[in-house]
Amino acid sequence: GIELSRAYVKEFRHNDVGDLERILEIVAEADRNKPPKELNRRFIIVEGLYQNTGMVCPLSEVVQLAAQYKYRVLLEESMSFGVLGHTGRGACEHHGIKPSDITLICGSMSTSLASIGGFAVSDAAITAHQRLSSTGYCFSASLPPFNATAASSAIALIQKEPERISRMRNNALALHALLRDMTAALDPAASDSLWLMADEISPIKHLHLVKSKGNRKDDDETLQHLCDLVLEEAQCALVVADYSPLQKGAPCASIRITVTAGHTEKDLVHVCAAIAKAAAVVFKVS
Repeated sequence: GIELSRAYVKEFRHNDVGDLERILEIVAEADRNKPPKELNRRFIIVEGLYQNTGMVCPLSEVVQLAAQYKYRVLLEESMSFGVLGHTGRGACEHHGIKPSDITLICGSMSTSLASIGGFAVSDAAITAHQRLSSTGYCFSASLPPFNATAASSAIALIQKEPERISRMRNNALALHALLRDMTAALDPAASDSLWLMADEISPIKHLHLVKSKGNRKDDDETLQHLCDLVLEEAQCALVVADYSPLQKGAPCASIRITVTAGHTEKDLVHVCAAIAKAAAVVFKVS
């Protein structure tokens, strides 16, 4: 979507607000030699919780820089809505930021809400434009009524049973500790090993190869072999993170694990033990 917009795009290092400020200053310096523009169509685009890394965005610092350099903030909350914040309201609640400080909040309803479609939240002018531009005769992808009802019911359930958020967060912390200890205990004499990427409170965890095979195809096949063994031996379904071959700067190959409020401590211990056992087979001692 960004490429199709033909916008001028600058990427900053992942979750590095120092690098973001460096880029904003470079653009600001270039602007000082140009005539001022009437419209401000500049955005800082971030995710509340990154699916590809399991890391939480430092949103407070991003919002401060956006205000300082006069940028708008577009916040993608597919993974953070229903996860971050005391009541699961997302990244703004987690960081103590007013939603009005964000120009546009959007996300998918296929994650925490277990439906399909998406949502966009903004001020009256932007939402009115969004409604007009996404009606059936402009963009034929209207959400079926039963899916909208399912999403509304999921929101009502989160509000009615806030302990679900607490259970999910406790499970995320517990799984992080188990995976950290498991990867640290893998045989250092083996041909390869795994390392954990994620923030502790994130329900999304990534296991990467310590030593890349040199190309994406071989790395994916190695991790898929490990996932197949875990499924065969322990009946736990794991997935290798899938990325489009057209995606620029795709993350390194990884196994993506997502924990929910419905998992038990026994489930978490079981899957970590299964991964360790499969790793011992895949990464044979050389």
